Amino acid sequence: MGGHRLIIEERNPEIHEVDSFIEVVQTILHGLGTDFPPFVIHKVRVECLAQPNGASDSIDLLAGRMTNVVEKIDAFERPPLFFGMRFRFPPKSMMESGGDEEDEDDEDDEENEGQSGDVEIREVKEADEAEGAEKDEKGVASDEASVELRFETYNKDVSQVWMAVSAVYIGPLSAQDVQGIGENIRATYKFLAEKAKKFLDQFDYPTEEGSEE
Repeated sequence: MGGHRLIIEERNPEIHEVDSFIEVVQTILHGLGTDFPPFVIHKVRVECLAQPNGASDSIDLLAGRMTNVVEKIDAFERPPLFFGMRFRFPPKSMMESGGDEEDEDDEDDEENEGQSGDVEIREVKEADEAEGAEKDEKGVASDEASVELRFETYNKDVSQVWMAVSAVYIGPLSAQDVQGIGENIRATYKFLAEKAKKFLDQFDYPTEEGSEE
């Protein structure tokens, strides 16, 4: 409130489990006490690296397969060292009502802003997938968030794809609503680990032997 904000950040976690981070956040929130003002906006950001299996590197995957602009880049008379794309998704209810989403400030435009290091998303277990399918029928927290998704060349290793998702949840949200805040974090993580990964995997097919792209 009043221009102040609380930032809880974990870089290069040793344990790549979202629940362990949620526990840290909930512990901090409990320590704030009941007099702490509510959050007007709750923003969750998750980053990771993905290693292509079929594509030769991130340029091949993003520029060659996902967007198919490699040949069109010849107009610049040099190949790019960095390539990326961005999606912005409005809340589902806004799509149903036909409303327009206003552009937010581009706070995350720095190249590979969080420097994800060697953090990679884990494979979602079958039990998690079943739980996710059940929640999708009811709707999840990220359905009503404004979500920005980015795929970029990782600036420290061109072979890898840097992925980041930022989700903005509109409050007010009490600092003591640790369950709701935790669910926002978990839903954002799953948006990246499940939906974004599934989207990326569509283009990461093996190259047929003897063929050229």
